[in-house]
Amino acid sequence: MKKFLCVILIIALIATAMLCFTACNSKAEETAIIVLPGLLASGLYDGETGNPVWDPFTSENIFIDMFINHGSLDISSIDNQTVNDALNVVKAIVNNDPKSMTALMAMDSNGVPLYDSLVPADESFNNPSRLYYGALGNCKQLYDALQHRYGDVAQIKMFNYDWRISNETNARLLENFINKNGYKNVYFVSHSMGGQLASCYVARSESNLNKVKGFVSLDTPFYGAISALSIIEDREGMIDSLVNVLKDMNNGLIDTYLKNMLKVSGSDRNAIYTKFKNICLNRFMPMFNFDTLIELLPSKQLIDTPQYTMKWDYLDTKSVTGFIKINGEYITDGDEILEFYKSRPWAYTVDSDGNPGELRDAVKRLESYWNNLDSSLKVDTLYVTAIGYDTQDTVCYEAPLDSEGKPIYKDAVMIGTETQKQGDNTVLLYSGTCGLSADSENVLIITNGDHFDPAFQFNYFSSKGVFKWLDKRLF
Repeated sequence: MKKFLCVILIIALIATAMLCFTACNSKAEETAIIVLPGLLASGLYDGETGNPVWDPFTSENIFIDMFINHGSLDISSIDNQTVNDALNVVKAIVNNDPKSMTALMAMDSNGVPLYDSLVPADESFNNPSRLYYGALGNCKQLYDALQHRYGDVAQIKMFNYDWRISNETNARLLENFINKNGYKNVYFVSHSMGGQLASCYVARSESNLNKVKGFVSLDTPFYGAISALSIIEDREGMIDSLVNVLKDMNNGLIDTYLKNMLKVSGSDRNAIYTKFKNICLNRFMPMFNFDTLIELLPSKQLIDTPQYTMKWDYLDTKSVTGFIKINGEYITDGDEILEFYKSRPWAYTVDSDGNPGELRDAVKRLESYWNNLDSSLKVDTLYVTAIGYDTQDTVCYEAPLDSEGKPIYKDAVMIGTETQKQGDNTVLLYSGTCGLSADSENVLIITNGDHFDPAFQFNYFSSKGVFKWLDKRLF
């Protein structure tokens, strides 16, 4: 009898252990940590040819130099394959090749892609394999760290997306991805605009909200970024700056290559780069019609945060009360901010002759879009944000006055920007915390970090705090 009972007990223990293992394994299958890259940071490829388009390089040297070494790019250290890749890209752009990067990524004035076969790199894409980890492999360190620590208790997934189209559209695609895979417990780890995408997903339905068990935001501009406004106001200036980077390198090999390719006679470097700039303006401008640049505009919610309602002692100035200054006066009313945006030339479509048409769809739904971004406050969220770098906090304009002495918004001209150090060089502190106080228990401040550090150098800047937070929820 005792022997029989022992056998029964052993069988029961084995069965219980198997059930526990099966339950744990099932939970791991239903649990996902999804990495969401930021603007420009998802790999895109041509679905017709299978060729990489956004990030056509095969080496990681550029990523390491530009982000790990904070922009100290050493041309001489780049391998020959990367040089050849870059030259082929430039040649295709200059020659107006219909399969060039700029042609494939061009959009009309309403933010609609002109080439519909450009798709994000999903799990099946492996040419090169690092494209799956974001453009230039920017999220690979983050992905590998999460996989190493949580791979036994959750599925670690990258979600590349077409960052040119609305985050609301991509939120629907993210929802399809989650539902198709049967994930019931979702944790987002997002960088920059990826946090806006996660917020739009949460805002779509109560079902989505209930699935999100945790949200780690790495420098998300929940209330927008001032730099998005200054860029959209001066897109030509941004292209000019990119061309000047090449020119300032004063590299004889680059000069010679551009001179021969552009068929410029003589030895005047200015002539070479002036012609190159004009070509870039014609080719690149249609790339910058993407909806997400509008969705990243600083929102009216940002005005009500401590960023603009308290005095920063180190600035030694009166309290800042707005991020748009016209003729020396701040716009302090949220509705007026929206009115200003809707007055701007970039807010409208244009016809083939350059004449303005209707208000862009992204601008029409801008206020409702802003309301989606508070949804992170409804879920268990860790807000990781870096500070210590000069960050734009004001865009300054000059404008003529109407008969009542009020500035004419549509005729305002940007004359410069102002900065402060309560930000990461791109996102202001209280945009990154969704308006929460910097000393809130679910806010993690990274001192002396730029916008890319918390994600791209995850192991050094963020892993300790993020792991501590996730461990309590996953183990």
